[in-house]
Amino acid sequence: MIEVGCLQVEDVPMAAALEKECFAAPWSEKFFMDAVSKECYLFLSAKKEDEYIGTAGLILGPAEADVTCVAVKPSYRGKGIALKLMESLIEAAKERKLEKLFLEVREGNAPARRLYEKVGFVEDGIRKNYYTSPVEHAVLMHKELL
Repeated sequence: MIEVGCLQVEDVPMAAALEKECFAAPWSEKFFMDAVSKECYLFLSAKKEDEYIGTAGLILGPAEADVTCVAVKPSYRGKGIALKLMESLIEAAKERKLEKLFLEVREGNAPARRLYEKVGFVEDGIRKNYYTSPVEHAVLMHKELL
């Protein structure tokens, strides 16, 4: 059974390691430690028994939030973990009475784009050459929560 909960201090090294495994420009362990301790962040973890298998997070504003990352251990991809994390983030955003969520996604990341569309995000435009390693455009997306 997959459990989704708030990222805890003891999860930080695993969250940072997963970021390194999944992304060319990962968030640091210090970033995750800040995310656990500051109210302007909300990060979730996904675990199966004691195995750390996923992370998703928001940077919170007064009425809006940015999805910072959604990362799932490669051996668990395609099993609904990212969907569960996104649904949990959206629910948490609604509980905080946020009006809108934003995100950027690599233009070539079709699985992530399908996931975001599945949970109600719509495309807003393109940010050219946003990503490095390799250079790629970002697709800008948002979801209305009201």
